[in-house]
Amino acid sequence: TSSDEMRSPLVLAVALVLAPAECFTAAGTGAAITGRSQVQRRGPKLAMGFLENIFGPPPSAEIDYGALTGLPDSAALEAGKHALAGAVPAKSEDGYAIATFAGGCFWGIELAYQRVPGVIATCVGYTQGETSKPTYKEVSTGSTGHTEALQVFYDPKAVDFEALVLLLQSRINPTEINRSGADVGTQYRSGIYCHTDEQLTKAEKWRMDARASGRYKGEIVTEVKRAGLFWPAEEYHQQYLVKGGRMGRAQSAAKGCEEEIGATVSSRPLGGHRSKGNAAARLRVLSAALQILRTPVLKDRKLSRADSRGYIPAGPGVRAGPGALWVVQLQTSVLLWHVRACARSE
Repeated sequence: TSSDEMRSPLVLAVALVLAPAECFTAAGTGAAITGRSQVQRRGPKLAMGFLENIFGPPPSAEIDYGALTGLPDSAALEAGKHALAGAVPAKSEDGYAIATFAGGCFWGIELAYQRVPGVIATCVGYTQGETSKPTYKEVSTGSTGHTEALQVFYDPKAVDFEALVLLLQSRINPTEINRSGADVGTQYRSGIYCHTDEQLTKAEKWRMDARASGRYKGEIVTEVKRAGLFWPAEEYHQQYLVKGGRMGRAQSAAKGCEEEIGATVSSRPLGGHRSKGNAAARLRVLSAALQILRTPVLKDRKLSRADSRGYIPAGPGVRAGPGALWVVQLQTSVLLWHVRACARSE
């Protein structure tokens, strides 16, 4: 660890004590994880997810944009070509409209848009940042200015831009700044990044309507701005939930599918299913503890001043956001909540 970070080994020790053996092996019954009475053994996949929760994904080498999957399965290959050329097109090579959205972790939001009739292809990536060819590891530090985003190729005759914006609204809380639910950091800020004047007009109208609706108590902080370069993410992240996600359970991208979307164990509703030996709930405890361990704290405990874009820039070794110390305190509270929930389930 660096001198700019404070870690709490005690928190990890508590979590490890609370976590039962099935959190590490996923062998045998496993019903609490999936809600099914009988499931296949998926130890290796769950173990990999556990290791990712501790250490994060494998270190990212420079992305080979030419090796990304292309149409009709993914928009990633074409998006990479545009980024390398410094282009921000309004239409795909096949003439479909392009839209870019950010709504927290890009795994879940991609699947939501994949299911929309009229959406031709999608890909996840990084946008609105200050560096070229960003990797997941770099973006995760919060120091590049990028946000995790989704690019959509869609047929405007089958689905209009307003409907795509409303889908984003249904997936986020537009009053949350530099976070989306339990995911905290500038890389999780939400945004509508417009490729045409028409999209920009409609997005600004949505923002005004949201403010006037009375539905939200806070200020609408979802970014509405011109699209910038969109750098597709590593192939590993593309259509991640369709491939099985961390739990090895593939989710459907069929058009019109209404099955619940679940990105990770830690992103499921707090408390979860209460049953004796609830491995999923205990995994959430462990995940929350490990997130605290991975969160750097500002050395002098002073907050940086937010810039004009509404987020707090980060420097080397410093987590971006509204104050890393506050983030750790919040995550500690969440961890304690999970510990109590698990105790009540016994």
